[in-house]
Amino acid sequence: STGTERAEEPRARIQALIWVERESQKAIIIGHRGEALKAAASQARLEMQKLFGRRVHLEVWVKVKDSWSSDEAALASLGYGEY
Repeated sequence: STGTERAEEPRARIQALIWVERESQKAIIIGHRGEALKAAASQARLEMQKLFGRRVHLEVWVKVKDSWSSDEAALASLGYGEY
C-alpha cells in the first residue's frame, strides 16, 4: 500500500416518490416492463453521482394520489405555496 488510497465514501441513499393522479399516468411513467422508469432513474442517478461526487443508490416509487395537484396541503409538503 502506498498510503495514497482513500476509503471509498459511503454511497448516498436517495428515495424519490413520483405522484400521479391516475393509474393511466402511472402506466406511462413506468412504461412497458418498467423500462421508462428504469431509464429515467438511471439517468437521474448518474447526474446525481456527478453532482455529489460519489456513488448514489436511488429508489423511485410511482404512486397514485387523486387530485394531489389541487391539494394545498400536498403542495405545501413539497415546498410549494405562497411566499
